[in-house]
Amino acid sequence: MNNYSDSWHSLFLRTVPDDQTEIEVGFLLRQLPIERFRRALDICCGLGRHAVRLAAAGYEVTGIDRDPGLIREARTMTTSNPRYLELDVRRLGDLDESFDAAMILWSSFGYFGRDENDQVVGSVHGLLEAGGRLVLDLYHPAYFETNQGVRGRKRANRHFTESTSVVGSRLRVDLQYDDGSEDSFEWELLAPEELATRAEPLGLRLSAAFANFDEAQPASAQLPRYQAMLEAF
Repeated sequence: MNNYSDSWHSLFLRTVPDDQTEIEVGFLLRQLPIERFRRALDICCGLGRHAVRLAAAGYEVTGIDRDPGLIREARTMTTSNPRYLELDVRRLGDLDESFDAAMILWSSFGYFGRDENDQVVGSVHGLLEAGGRLVLDLYHPAYFETNQGVRGRKRANRHFTESTSVVGSRLRVDLQYDDGSEDSFEWELLAPEELATRAEPLGLRLSAAFANFDEAQPASAQLPRYQAMLEAF
């Protein structure tokens, strides 16, 4: 499973611009209107950048993450809502409650093999009321099949090298930072069509797939990520 280092946290997690978060939360507010989807589960919530804004908008938000340090820090940022729990995504069945909506954002889905990834989706379905929605933020396989290689990058005034490769149905990303530290990550890649096929037997139907958190942009092989809307039946 992917493990995120302090270098990754400082370079990526803590440097998401507020305007990007506002775009993403605006999309969630439109796709999950509070009248129908008040009880929301933010899976792999990190520091709660989505959860805290949804809670401020009136949602009853539970954020879960397996990293105890991130959960402790997220709790210091609020005195009431959201509620934060330390929980591995593979133990969603431990939550003895139901939700109107769930989300797994910022490419936090697909860490495992096919069976475990399906198990995660099935576990989310088990927590959703009929008609509930799951929002997934995924890497698009067709984009990365044509965008592999080694590139120099800069973010937050730091330089790093990114190596991207696709082997079978998996995306691998290796990062080497300017201080010599490294991270390696892998995800199972799912095109919208395959996601729809896999989700249906698990009780979730793909209703739409967008890009850039924008309903006017359909999922595309020209863009690295897409947002899938799945509805529980």
